Amino acid sequence: KSLVPSMLIFVRPRYSEKVLHPHLRWALWKKKSVFIPNASGIYRACLTDTEKETIKKHYLKKQKRLVVFFGFIYHHKGVELLFEIADPASDQIVIAGEVKDNGYFLRHITNLAYTAPWRDKVTITGFLSTDSLAALLSVADAVILPFRNGAGEWNTSIHAAVLNGAFVITTSLTQRGYDTKHNIYFAKIDDIAEMKSALATYSGTRRDYNAEIDRDEWREIADKHYWLYKEVLS
Repeated sequence: KSLVPSMLIFVRPRYSEKVLHPHLRWALWKKKSVFIPNASGIYRACLTDTEKETIKKHYLKKQKRLVVFFGFIYHHKGVELLFEIADPASDQIVIAGEVKDNGYFLRHITNLAYTAPWRDKVTITGFLSTDSLAALLSVADAVILPFRNGAGEWNTSIHAAVLNGAFVITTSLTQRGYDTKHNIYFAKIDDIAEMKSALATYSGTRRDYNAEIDRDEWREIADKHYWLYKEVLS
């Protein structure tokens, strides 16, 4: 697609400099590159306190802390690390998503979920509707997304968790530590100890209302695309 003379839109900042292979950068020569950030793929849940209490009790069962992973389940998402980061003495793990590898990886995840010390303390929901997923995120004590390639503002899953007020632990190649505004802790990739510490310190934290976050981001994205397409067509 980059060979077509046009404007290029990226969801990752400085994509051509940081991500694109140097041998391919020639294809972008003299082309206008525009960064338009991504946004959540689901809405924010609008629930009463009673509804939230009921939903959390449903998922939490007899445990004390609700730890969630959601999205498509691939090896590079680091899903199996939840079983090391979370504590079976207190945590209920909910994995909301479809396992895309029906071979070894699925067997590995189910083996961890259904044997000691995690037996009866893990729920694998499979696909959830957007309403059900938003509700789950709104009551989670922590959403853990330990991506092995590092995360960033291009990940719609992070936007979804932040929009629903959840505390998020994820990984990054460039950021480190706790982001108060977004209620995200950025850890080193595969650093179990750091993520365990973040979970112990910040679990249950809910971010404050922020006009920069709690807005109609997709309307802004649509407007930016509209004006760019108009510029190209003219």
